[in-house]
Amino acid sequence: MNKWMFLFLITVVAGCGDLEWFPGGALNMGPNANVSFSTPSDSDAVGGNTVTSSGITIQGLMSSATISVSGSNGSNSQYSLDGASGSFVSTSGTITPAQTTVFLRHIASQDSCGTVSTTLTIAGKSSTWITQSRSTDVFNPYCTQQF
Repeated sequence: MNKWMFLFLITVVAGCGDLEWFPGGALNMGPNANVSFSTPSDSDAVGGNTVTSSGITIQGLMSSATISVSGSNGSNSQYSLDGASGSFVSTSGTITPAQTTVFLRHIASQDSCGTVSTTLTIAGKSSTWITQSRSTDVFNPYCTQQF
């Protein structure tokens, strides 16, 4: 076979739309490639108080994975795998497929209408939970900034 025929065949095969070059998402392979979750945003937090998120449902976790949190300065960001009244930690740990709900907590901003954020990372995927403190302005009790 000459080199022109070989180049022609390569071009035809490369142009095939139905050919899956990376089956199963080979660029993002692994048992936890489809992990998904989203964090809520909350407003009307009491400034300086500890605020706990609603339960965050983890989907697609097929094997144990690393879980961690990080937060804005002074937020004391933590997570719990034991429910909202369970023990909260700030250090990285391991989450298993049997643990399908995570709770976050941090200290709300002391500033009127201030925001605090905590980023949850599981198996390399992240989502950020933001809380906004209620307004302390008696003449304008509503926060104008949106998050």
